[in-house]
Amino acid sequence: MKERINQIVDSYSEKLVEYRRYLHENPELSFREVHTSAWIKERLQNAGIDLLPGISGNSVVGVIDSGLPGPCIAFRADIDALPIQEEMDVPYKSKVANVMHACGHDAHTAILLCLAEAFSANRDLIKHGSIRFLFQQAEEVMPGGASYLVKDGVMKDVDRIFGLHISNMYETGTIACTCGPTLAATSNFEIVIKGQAGHAAFPHKAVDTITPGCAVISELNQLVTKATSAQETLVINVTQFIAGDKSPVNVVPDTAILRGTIRTHNNTLFREMQKKVGEVAAAVCAMKGCTCQYHCDAGYPAVVNTAEETQMAWDAIEEMGYHAVTAPANMGGEDFAYYLLEKPGCYLKLGVSNATKGITVLPHNCRFTLDEDAMLVGMKVFMATYLNASK
Repeated sequence: MKERINQIVDSYSEKLVEYRRYLHENPELSFREVHTSAWIKERLQNAGIDLLPGISGNSVVGVIDSGLPGPCIAFRADIDALPIQEEMDVPYKSKVANVMHACGHDAHTAILLCLAEAFSANRDLIKHGSIRFLFQQAEEVMPGGASYLVKDGVMKDVDRIFGLHISNMYETGTIACTCGPTLAATSNFEIVIKGQAGHAAFPHKAVDTITPGCAVISELNQLVTKATSAQETLVINVTQFIAGDKSPVNVVPDTAILRGTIRTHNNTLFREMQKKVGEVAAAVCAMKGCTCQYHCDAGYPAVVNTAEETQMAWDAIEEMGYHAVTAPANMGGEDFAYYLLEKPGCYLKLGVSNATKGITVLPHNCRFTLDEDAMLVGMKVFMATYLNASK
């Protein structure tokens, strides 16, 4: 079967690049992927692939059904770009000011679209059951396009789901395939502390907000080091402290704003900390004579790969002659987690770095690029994974 997969996928080498570069030239931001969505629909329909009805927003779901009972295997790609001005001087440079595919979603989409076309052209590979191809809007912006697809009922009939994300942490030909937690649950919070402004010469006649803000930060650090097991991965990081920025230096500010992030690989701990951060802030502010307003977004759950599906993907990587590695879970977040709360699956990290070609810059950078040869690797591994998962 390896020879068959290589033969099929290698015939898409030029189309993979063509699709990726078209998408790179024409990026669209999260929840605004109108033209990208229409472009994907047109190509799926031209390939004789049905579109799943009832999909909200700009997401697109293609379906190939064998007509025989069997498992439904889903694959997902995200289609949105980032608000970054590209600085790469390439022929397919972004045509849209301050918008760029700086995270590889153009490659994800090209891989999945060519995979769909390849299965449509080789339907004998689908012995039973069906395949769903999820082209998802808005991975980059909370609450994330995955949550919308789940609400649309896309996962109801799915048995297993697989996804991948490019990674310049690994060379082309290497794929990280990790059982268990691989990405963190993540959410952002804001704490608004209200006091009473006053003259800096008479602090006793004002209600300071800076000192309580500092105390809140200190207590939040204690949540990590003293109130949580050392065996847990937990980050509570205040990244913004805004107070008195528009007042004269001799004025005690009446408002201080703290913003930050909560991240952990434990979904239960995640929900506990989302609540606990607000409780700590409120208690500290009350002690200091201030009031406190707390908001924490719902965030993304942790991405936790299931054992059986991880093994299927691992086997596919090795069967195709590539290098599978187990990678330490990192504290980045991904809304693919919503699918894994519904059904078992595996999220892979596809190596796209190539030092010989000078391709080493990490994503979310204005000079980001990737080794386009890696798209063949991703497509082959997806096809082999499907054959393992649909047995």
